[in-house]
Amino acid sequence: MSKIYIMIIFLISILFGCSKEPSAPQEELNPVNFFCGLEQEQTKANSVFTSGNTAIIYAFASGEIAANIGGTPLNATASGSGLLSPTSTIFLPKGNYDFYSVSANNVSTPNISFTGGVSGDLANGVDYLWASNKNTTVNNGANVTFAYKHIACQLQIRIVANPRVSGLVVNSVKFTYPITSGVKKNLSTGSISSSGSVTALSNVAGSGNTRNFICLPCTVSSQVEININATIDGQPVTNKTYRATVNQALVGGNSYDIALNMNADNAFSTTCSIITWQNISNSITY
Repeated sequence: MSKIYIMIIFLISILFGCSKEPSAPQEELNPVNFFCGLEQEQTKANSVFTSGNTAIIYAFASGEIAANIGGTPLNATASGSGLLSPTSTIFLPKGNYDFYSVSANNVSTPNISFTGGVSGDLANGVDYLWASNKNTTVNNGANVTFAYKHIACQLQIRIVANPRVSGLVVNSVKFTYPITSGVKKNLSTGSISSSGSVTALSNVAGSGNTRNFICLPCTVSSQVEININATIDGQPVTNKTYRATVNQALVGGNSYDIALNMNADNAFSTTCSIITWQNISNSITY
């Protein structure tokens, strides 16, 4: 019996004498703060990103674009002070990271997702914004600033005043929009691929002699159609339709002024120039 007791004591001593391997120290996580502004491509000037606008934030290990980290993607909302507040704080271990953000330049969350750094097909009528902050060091916290850029195209179509024309009323404006199939965004570069074809003529919302709208980049010519009431050389015309060709590739990030001018033969021609991105309040519907 004594041998049994001795054996039990021996086993207990082994059981309680064995210490567990020390666990590895938990890696310290650091909070990341975000700030934002809006950069004009033509002037490189910065302006305040509109308060209440929504964006999506993405974080990756530096040089990576496939595996999101830090709980991203996360929605974030801008304030008038330039602060960009995600729905929850992003914490990361010390290291270098690539941060990206996209927005539709309004209060709605962008309808966009990325696989391997490439989006699905994009849409006309969306003011896509993009910003990056690459190889950012996170060490005891970090402040990351996004300078958003327009990466779609803005078009302003104007019917130019002509001394031969009076009482001009523009009933409608139509445009051949870029076909969206296959047009995608690259998250790493911020570029949008260009469409190589256009739709049939479609209505452009708005009123007056000018129309402003957003569309995707495109490599081929577009068509504009206007329907007007006017008096031309003293002769009244009603619901008169004219068409003109826009021989201009549309490059992402540019804002274009397309002026329609009446020629001596009563046909319209177009001139196209790049202008500073316009702030517009038109309700654009496609």
